[in-house]
Amino acid sequence: QVAIEGATRRVLRVDCEMYPQPSYSTDPAGRARIVEHVRALLGRIGDPGILVTAIPRHKVVLNPIELPGAGESELARMVEFEAGRHLTVPVAEVRLDYELITPPSAERPRAEVLLVAVRWSDLDRHLALIREAGRLPDRIDVSGLALAAAFLGTRGSGARTPGGPVALVDVGTQAVEIVIVGHGGAPVSRRALVSAEGAQRVRASLACRS
Repeated sequence: QVAIEGATRRVLRVDCEMYPQPSYSTDPAGRARIVEHVRALLGRIGDPGILVTAIPRHKVVLNPIELPGAGESELARMVEFEAGRHLTVPVAEVRLDYELITPPSAERPRAEVLLVAVRWSDLDRHLALIREAGRLPDRIDVSGLALAAAFLGTRGSGARTPGGPVALVDVGTQAVEIVIVGHGGAPVSRRALVSAEGAQRVRASLACRS
């Protein structure tokens, strides 16, 4: 739980619920267990005010791109056109979004944009678990970038942080993601695969502390 105080964010509580990793499509009983675990976690948290859910990084395409300076509506059309060059699946099969990192200026006429794309099937599957647990998220983010957004607050993804860049670590079920922020550009994300048992040990020792 994060308290929003002007341009800052303050962590009130960290909690997690460990659960198995069954196949969503072939293990209905396992899926039901996940829903119960999510429901239990939401019950402990209570009303968070704003509920943010994060899509796993390996399900998402993140690419920083440069585009000519333009208005918001024109920029959205250019992002959709440009996405075809960065995706291995048809644009119609993904949910596209973008974040303006650095707007154009007199010194730099092109805008830096972070392209975000996730398959509709993966997004629907992820949201269905939360919906079945009795909630709907207010915002959808990407695993490590959700941490970056909470850390940077209203400063924005392209901000520079006092003291230099900051490394944020997100330990998932089968991977560890490191996101570098505060360097004045788009967040830099790197991911390393780990065993499920190793990830659970790390999460149990670091993340699951209130």
